[in-house]
Amino acid sequence: MLDQHNKDAGREAVLNDLKADKRALELEVKSLREELANHQKSINDALKKRDESDNTNFNLKKQVR
Repeated sequence: MLDQHNKDAGREAVLNDLKADKRALELEVKSLREELANHQKSINDALKKRDESDNTNFNLKKQVR
């Protein structure tokens, strides 16, 4: 009887640890997704600026010719 109680308590402890790990991992995933979205936005902004600069450069070269 006591042996079964100890097994049940051990299972509960393992389950609680796994649930806590899952919550921590879910928070980390959320944080990493937000970070990725910010990096993607920065890349898109840089590409837009590059395209605008290329267009300006093209127009200036066209005027010089």
